[in-house]
Formats: sequence, structure tokens, C-alpha cells
Amino acid sequence: MQSLGWDVWNAVRPKEFYKGFLQRGIRPDGRKLSEYRDITLRKGSLVTTVDGSANASIGRTIALIGIQPKVIEWKEIKKGDARTVIGKHCSVQVEFPSVCHRETRSGRTSEEALLVKESLEYVLEQILEENSFCIVPEKYYWHLQIIAYCLSLDGNAIETFLLALYGALLDLQLPVVLSNTSGDLLKLDQSQPKVKLSTKKLEEWPWVVPVGVFWTSPSEHYVVLDLSEEEEKNMSSIIWIWNNQKGDKLALSKHKEGQLSEIILQEGLEAAKAHIEEVMLRFQSQK
Repeated sequence: MQSLGWDVWNAVRPKEFYKGFLQRGIRPDGRKLSEYRDITLRKGSLVTTVDGSANASIGRTIALIGIQPKVIEWKEIKKGDARTVIGKHCSVQVEFPSVCHRETRSGRTSEEALLVKESLEYVLEQILEENSFCIVPEKYYWHLQIIAYCLSLDGNAIETFLLALYGALLDLQLPVVLSNTSGDLLKLDQSQPKVKLSTKKLEEWPWVVPVGVFWTSPSEHYVVLDLSEEEEKNMSSIIWIWNNQKGDKLALSKHKEGQLSEIILQEGLEAAKAHIEEVMLRFQSQK
């Protein structure tokens, strides 16, 4: 009966429902305000048609990313945006299929897919080294086709996809390409060991931490990390804090309406930094 009462109270007065939990320093699922759900990362041998793949999950949100390299000619690169790594050497496609969430046909997830795509492109621009794409200067280069799928959606999508991207790039191996002395492309040498794509170390990656702010009064608020879908709907405001392990603030994006003060931003930055340090410590040893 108590569980039924909670369900009814949450449906009728969701703000009051959450307020009662947050004032006790917990959430309805039993987590502390800064506590994350289970985080997993599996890389390699997930998709046989690509050369790099990874599956990441945070709670019930699951993302799969596959990377397929192909050789392109210099003239094809010049058609793109020559000012960016993305424009020259990468293409990103993000899919939220109907099986991942009950609201995929309502347009909600199309907006989410766009935000994920922009975030992945921003990270790729920061961590990829342009000279690592060159096969024969001004003749042949690598181009990465990056396809990201949401398998299940329950909040915190961007951070889940970012973790999957990290795993897929770790797993990615490029075949050796043979060319003659004039630089004409001959063939891929499958007999030679494949090589890794050069990227910045994980501690140099920009990392995003969505931070929820729940207002109960002008003088009382709560900062919450790793929001589930239901929590995203009930927060007064959601901010995305881009940071790295060194604590350098890269960008701050406000997602919903709400009052933000210097105190709240500082709390969010400190919480984000602590989480980033935990992520780096856990995953930077993977090679």
C-alpha cells in the first residue's frame, strides 16, 4: 500500500514527491544526490562490420557506437569544411530507433539525437590529431564513419554516448595501407598488424556532466547528478558542465529554465569535477 501511495503521490504532485525525498538527502530510487547508477563499458567484437565499437551504459540508458574507417582522396576532403577535423575526416550519425523509448515518434528523441550529435562532434574536434589521418600527403586520407545508436533511454544520454565513443576509439584499429614511391594507393595490407588512431589521452578529453537543480524555495535548492528520465522532467533546471580532469571549465549549457546563482554553479562544478576524477580513474587504464 505504501508503494501504491508513493506512485499516486508522484503522479499527482511530482514536485512535492521529490521534495520529500531530497530534503532527506536521498532520491526515490534510494541513491544519494551525487550518486551514479551502475556504469559499464564494453569494447570490441560487438559489431563485426566495423573496425571499432563499444557499448556503454549508465543505469538503463545504453549506447552503442561503431566506427568504420575508409580511404578517401584529397579532393573529397576539400569539398567539406576544411577548417575542422569533423568536416575533413569524420562523419557522425546518431540514431534513436523506436525500440529505445516509448516517445521516439513524438519528436522528443529527435532533439535528443541532435544534442548528442553536437556533443560527440565537439569532443572529436578536441581530441583527434589531424596528422594521424594522413596516408599519402595531399593524396589519400582516412575518413571515419561514426554511427551511434541508442538501445535504451532513461536519462543522461550524452554522458553515456561519450563513454561509448571513448571505448570505440580505443577499440579502433586502422589497417596498413601500401602505396608505391609515387604515392599511388595500392591496397590494404591485411597481413600487417593494424595500428591505433592517435588521440589525446582520456584525462585531456572534455567531459560533460549533466547537473540537475531542484528548487524548493528561494533559499533552498538541491544539486543532483545522473538524472533518470523522470528526474529530468522534475528538475527546476538542468545545466551541462563541460570539464576535464584538470578542472578547466570549457563550457556551460543551460538546458531548462530556472534561477542559477554563483553558489549553485560552484556546487555543480565541484560535483562534476569529483565525478570526472572518478571516471578517469576507472577507465583511463583501459587500452
